[in-house]
Amino acid sequence: MMQILPLLPGFSRTGSTIAGGLMVGLAHEDALRFSFLLATPIIGAAAALKLPVLFASRDARAIEPALLGAICAAIASYVWSEPHGLGSSQAGDWTEVWAFSSSNRTGER
Repeated sequence: MMQILPLLPGFSRTGSTIAGGLMVGLAHEDALRFSFLLATPIIGAAAALKLPVLFASRDARAIEPALLGAICAAIASYVWSEPHGLGSSQAGDWTEVWAFSSSNRTGER
């Protein structure tokens, strides 16, 4: 049901599925993981449809940024998921950083 909400302007798919997971009792981390797992088949299908068209065009102005973006995303994912990387509990919880920066925008603490 929460997947329908993003059809309305201003609602994100990720936010609505995370909120839905929290509403049914999932922990924050589990709701986040579930939300991103839901996106995996859609992203894979989009890549399967668009990548052949991109490479068939042989347009370097389109292919080079796509490859650079894929490489940067792969490196960031690897660094973030490493046991002692930025995503580890030793480096702090990114949600705490987000909450702190959000509260400072409104003047709360």
